[in-house]
Amino acid sequence: MAYFRHLLSGFFACSTICMLMGSCDAQTNSGTYDDQHMNLPYRFDSPDKIFILPPELIEVSGLTLSEEERYLIAVQDEWGHFFKIDRESGALAAAFPFGKNGDYEGIEWVGETLYVVNSSGTLFGIAGAETDSQEVSDFQTFLTEDYDIEGLGYDKERHSLLLVCKEHPESHDDRFVFSFDLNSMKLQTEPIFRLNQDSIQALAPEKTRTFRPSGIARHPFSGDYYILSAASDRLLVMNSHGIPTHLVHLPKKRYNQPEGICFAQDGTLYISDEGNKNEAASIKVFFPKD
Repeated sequence: MAYFRHLLSGFFACSTICMLMGSCDAQTNSGTYDDQHMNLPYRFDSPDKIFILPPELIEVSGLTLSEEERYLIAVQDEWGHFFKIDRESGALAAAFPFGKNGDYEGIEWVGETLYVVNSSGTLFGIAGAETDSQEVSDFQTFLTEDYDIEGLGYDKERHSLLLVCKEHPESHDDRFVFSFDLNSMKLQTEPIFRLNQDSIQALAPEKTRTFRPSGIARHPFSGDYYILSAASDRLLVMNSHGIPTHLVHLPKKRYNQPEGICFAQDGTLYISDEGNKNEAASIKVFFPKD
């Protein structure tokens, strides 16, 4: 415990800053995608808030909300820890170990269990998270590192976890989203969605790089699926039937490497963005617009 007290003191020593984004700082898109996302309830080029994260979260890779939605919960690529971040201020509240260091890419809180997935398809269920009686179970799937799992989301309608794959070992064009049934605690054999590059490209007015998913979340009202691609600086929106409807350009001047995404029940959107040697990692906050 002395180690974790020392670790946490280091977190608090690095102040977490919340910057309110005023209208003078708002920047408009180039117009390329305006007709594509004008009816979406978020201004992706102008966050309402930005939370600056400490160096320990420079590789933040997954984001969710705690059960009561008071805290954002984050995971980063290399450490077997999860992190509590105050939803209102962006201040880091605590860090908790759950496993060995590894390539953790997604996190999702469902009911009383916190789930984390690594890039090779192993799912970890953390019962009693934040307590002395915390128990961790692991669920092996048929997915491997060749699929490169990059995101984890929750589909309330199906009571399942959504595992989004950055790669496909046998196809350059398709990327898959698999469903892990929380009733049977098994990964479904067939993907729930196939993301075809041609269908995605059809939404863009110019040639874009291959869409390689890095995060996924389902909107609490519309039922739309929001899927990030850090590699191509895009956000894909699919309707509840899995049909692509919008492809949003995420300006590079605003986003370095967006990998985590989640929604609060009031529709507030959070996107976590990895940092680099020149800039800190951050969480961008978007309030839904009328």
